[in-house]
Amino acid sequence: MSGLEDKKILLKEYLDKEEIDPLKSELMELSEIEILEVMRELSSEDQVILFRLLDKDRALIVFKELDQFLQQKLIESIGESRAVKMISELDPDDRVRLFDEMPASVTKKLIEALPKDKRDETALLMGFEPETAGRLMNPSYFQD
Repeated sequence: MSGLEDKKILLKEYLDKEEIDPLKSELMELSEIEILEVMRELSSEDQVILFRLLDKDRALIVFKELDQFLQQKLIESIGESRAVKMISELDPDDRVRLFDEMPASVTKKLIEALPKDKRDETALLMGFEPETAGRLMNPSYFQD
């Protein structure tokens, strides 16, 4: 068994026993890629717990690499201010794809909470029809 496999087992045991301090300590020893691998094998509830234990910088790195379904699930489980910060850090095209998968009421609330420049980027892309080049592009490639 590999070192990461051993860590996964240990992390799952800590989660099952709700031993937060040792869980947090073990997480600090893992890379963001390893954390992603561990998260993909956990239940939804455990994914949220694990994610909430990450410091803000690591949480943002991990969040950017998650699939849209898990991003949406985490957004629904964390506070609005933390969700807005994380969504703001996404590339505009990734932000729009995430919003496309979310309920309209949640999307509207989050867009309104974005900083003006991020809100404008998002509105620009969302103005294009779904699945068109305009909707899928990253506008930062075209800025001076």
